[in-house]
Amino acid sequence: MYILHLPSWTPNENDPLNGNFIDKQIEAISLYTPSITLRLIKDKTKNHTEINKNNPQNIVITKYLKASFWDKIIGIRQLRLYLKGRKSLSAIINQHGKPAFIHLHVAYPYGVIAVGVAKSLHIPLILSEHWSAYLTHFHANKKDDFSPFQRSLIRSVFKNIRGFSAVSHFLLENIQKHYPKVQGVVIPNVVNTDKFRPVQPIKKEKKTILHISTLDDKSKNISGLIRAVSQLAKERNDFILNIIHEKRNKFIEELVQTEQLHSIVHFLGRKNEDEVVSHIQESDFLILFSNYETFGCVIVEAFACGKPVIATNIGALPELVNENRGLLVPVRDEAALCQAMSQMLVSHDKYDSRKLHKYAKEHFSPVKVGQLFADWYQALLSKQQ
Repeated sequence: MYILHLPSWTPNENDPLNGNFIDKQIEAISLYTPSITLRLIKDKTKNHTEINKNNPQNIVITKYLKASFWDKIIGIRQLRLYLKGRKSLSAIINQHGKPAFIHLHVAYPYGVIAVGVAKSLHIPLILSEHWSAYLTHFHANKKDDFSPFQRSLIRSVFKNIRGFSAVSHFLLENIQKHYPKVQGVVIPNVVNTDKFRPVQPIKKEKKTILHISTLDDKSKNISGLIRAVSQLAKERNDFILNIIHEKRNKFIEELVQTEQLHSIVHFLGRKNEDEVVSHIQESDFLILFSNYETFGCVIVEAFACGKPVIATNIGALPELVNENRGLLVPVRDEAALCQAMSQMLVSHDKYDSRKLHKYAKEHFSPVKVGQLFADWYQALLSKQQ
């Protein structure tokens, strides 16, 4: 028995963090269940296949799809992607035999490929979802954040799956508002609790607050965070805010200058995982002032490093943060965030780093998440018999 994984989001040269949390889930799955992962990556020049067998429990096949002149025409682009993706999936099945499941990770855009192969070869299809586009009441007068084309393809996926997993109860509930007839389970994201772990605190001249995100203001409310920091800086000068981010945001950079926070707020750019671990370990606490979240990987990474968190009382975040692990503030309430930061600057060392790490290990470690997937697979197989 093996599982054939098809992630719709996957790391690539232009975006090395894209869907890396999916990779971590698949690695966790492979601890219990042999896996083959097909990565389909669109590329301007590459048109070949790479096979990585470093982990014999999870063979990773990367198929590069070279761009074509015809890709400028949307319908033809989608057809070429479908045909090449279907051919690649079918080739894996011809070589390795039928998998127990085709496991699609995020319904769009590769769900149409997974559905086509699953139906033609009579292979059960299942889905794991992370996407915030399903959220209701968060997308300006719309029930979701899908285009009509996306919605039609995603509807087809949900008509053909045996079940789905979501990374939080919040996301599960929002998905089931759209597709109430499909059974879902909650299986969270993964944190490597061997790598993300507490270390002995070091003495610093100033306390360090850390924020990690894409700098997308719509979802992460970075501007609100900066304004709250500006207010706090008028009351005390014993802290700095470090920001790790994937891309630059000129609006946020200009706001920092306007608020005269250049000596307090430091943009650190993109960091690899080892560097992220070090920055979390060297910080005093982490902040996520989001407008919505389906999970919050950086929160459980902070917990694994023994650090408390300030987060908004929105979406999936209250599932993670409570009084034993940090502070919750109302969404978009900058005054409340300022007050919470002031409180945490005094009390951050009162949180038990060992208990925070223990919580992360018991709920989000590869061993725990891999077991949850193995149990889910077994439950679905039992229903087929």
